[in-house]
Amino acid sequence: MARRFLSVVPASVMVLSQAGNAHGQESKSARSTDWRIEVEGHGAWLPGDGARGGAGVGLGAGYGFASAGVEVWRYTLTLEDSLNDNRTRIDSTLIVPLRVGIRFQPVDAPLVVGAAGGVGLLLVAPEDTQDVGRCTSIQYGGAAGLLRAFVGWDAGLLIVATHLGVTKNLSKAAVDSCGIYFNPGAEPYRRDLPDELPFGIQLGLSVTLSYP
Repeated sequence: MARRFLSVVPASVMVLSQAGNAHGQESKSARSTDWRIEVEGHGAWLPGDGARGGAGVGLGAGYGFASAGVEVWRYTLTLEDSLNDNRTRIDSTLIVPLRVGIRFQPVDAPLVVGAAGGVGLLLVAPEDTQDVGRCTSIQYGGAAGLLRAFVGWDAGLLIVATHLGVTKNLSKAAVDSCGIYFNPGAEPYRRDLPDELPFGIQLGLSVTLSYP
């Protein structure tokens, strides 16, 4: 009886050890798939008068429900001159060096919801400097932030989602003036433009490719 018991114990230990190793390998494999690389593409319409829209691309990494990366947007906006009742088109580029986001599945279905946002640098070409007086001009740019929420369909490696967001120019336009005062009533070149780029609400479509 003792010999039979002693012969069974090593075999049992070996089975348990193999099971533990297999479980550890499965856990390690499961953990490795939590990391992913993400490539994103976005298109958006900004409600309002005139040409208003944007397109963006992003590259980042995610782990579990969280992700982070870099994002670049190109916007076309319309400046409203309330004094002369005319509009001017202006293009700008928003570079977000750190975009953070979350996403999760609220139900047992291929439905994903989430949010993403960040603060970046807004660039406007020097040739888009706006004259607002005889020797006064303004240059847009500075800091800007974006925030969006999305809901979409998760097809595994591909997520297609609609998003609702807001972009905000956080810096006032820089004013360059010669310092000479002109009577506003006798100033034929005077224009009344907004102090910041008028982004506002945006509605759009986002596509995210993840690997693995």
